[in-house]
Amino acid sequence: FCRVWLYYNEVRTLSHELGHNLYLHHAEAFSDEYGDRSCTMGYAHFTCFNAPNSWKLGWNGALSEVSGADLAGGTAAAKQYTVPNQLLQYKSFVKVTVDWTTDFVNPVYFISYRQQVGDYDNLGGLLYIHRYDGKLDVAEFTHLMTNLGPGGVWVERTSQLRVVFLAVQPGGE
Repeated sequence: FCRVWLYYNEVRTLSHELGHNLYLHHAEAFSDEYGDRSCTMGYAHFTCFNAPNSWKLGWNGALSEVSGADLAGGTAAAKQYTVPNQLLQYKSFVKVTVDWTTDFVNPVYFISYRQQVGDYDNLGGLLYIHRYDGKLDVAEFTHLMTNLGPGGVWVERTSQLRVVFLAVQPGGE
């Protein structure tokens, strides 16, 4: 444990530094250590923690956990999920462990949906894809890979994991 003394009147700085006391590291995006604007541990203003950090804290859980065994059938295999707003439901992200490649590290991707609630999370109703290869008890960077609007597609080059944001359903999911 460590002591942190803050004399600062900005809520985001206070919540960011408290995040370090909760064993969180910075939220990186595109080679910028603080570049993830969807997380308090990045450059965010009035947002909550991203999906991997919320998972580490026990504040959010997986709607589904997917691995290669769940995607048997290769590139033709597909799963479809209705992902709720991360701020409104405990089980609010899909966790994908890429264990079908020969890489030494099996990357883990967190797929979450974020939409504004009150004054918080003014993130535009997007699907966020983060990578976090650490464990619950290790303070390591989270990495924002991309965010997608409806119709958006992301493909991870090595594993060929493909994520498609089909649509926002009535009610914002």
